[in-house]
Amino acid sequence: MIGEIRHNLTVSKKSQLVLVLIGIVLMTAFTITYRNQLLKMGEWGYFGIFFSCLIANSTVFLPAPSSAIVFSFANVYLPFWVALVGTFGAVVGEHIGYLAGVAGRKSIEKNEQEEKIIYYVEKYGMIAVFVFAFLPLPLFDLVGIAAGAMKMSYPLFLIPCLLGKFLKMLIYAYAGASLLPLLSPLFENFLEGV
Repeated sequence: MIGEIRHNLTVSKKSQLVLVLIGIVLMTAFTITYRNQLLKMGEWGYFGIFFSCLIANSTVFLPAPSSAIVFSFANVYLPFWVALVGTFGAVVGEHIGYLAGVAGRKSIEKNEQEEKIIYYVEKYGMIAVFVFAFLPLPLFDLVGIAAGAMKMSYPLFLIPCLLGKFLKMLIYAYAGASLLPLLSPLFENFLEGV
């Protein structure tokens, strides 16, 4: 009886892992295929920015343009709200990595970089999640996987992820709102000369 229960739990765990991996592959393929269309979604207003950032951050191990989306559209819409909406989309998308980690540690082979990230997440917990969410590096997928694999509680992952991403998106939004109007004439002059 106990052996049968263990077998059913193992089958259930394997099924979850397979479903998460299929989801990751599909989201990655979608993002690769429709990368330019994601940038165009920002034309749908704040909903488009949210959805674009969600999809861009749903891919595991593929740098996606969520920061570029926020940077670009902060010149069109209010920078604070672009940053906030982009943050919510990015954080929702980052849960793919977290769920991959929860589904099973063996889903992705560990390399030296992942071992270091696991070390930082184990040692510093919420602070590591915050710092990696804030830094403009494409490593946050590994942080989400490590946090999920370590069974870090959801609020301990969500809160620093949200704060770190929001501060980063604020910087991108206000930089975009400030720099794009200054750079626009330079690009126009360059294009006229070509």
